[in-house]
Amino acid sequence: MPRSIEGKITEKLETNVIYGADQEDKYRALPAHKTATGIAAFAFELSDEEVKQVIKNKKIYVSLLTFNNPLQPICVCVAPEYLDENVEFNDNMIKSILNKKGE
Repeated sequence: MPRSIEGKITEKLETNVIYGADQEDKYRALPAHKTATGIAAFAFELSDEEVKQVIKNKKIYVSLLTFNNPLQPICVCVAPEYLDENVEFNDNMIKSILNKKGE
């Protein structure tokens, strides 16, 4: 299973929260960068064997626990700059929406 990255995630993002730290009996702790608007960004480092599987299959598989709630938007990418761009874009979009509501 990929190793979650703690510390520097990308050039712009660093972990500032650990999700599930108090529930490690149920879930694996997930270090992440959380913005003030609630965006969570995180990354995983693959082992050499996992990299071989990605090259072979050309796929990344995702499973999310929704607890029967609507699925939250998710961005899966392969380059750190894509994650930075996604976080910045969505953070600005949410700030814009919140500013309009406050007017």
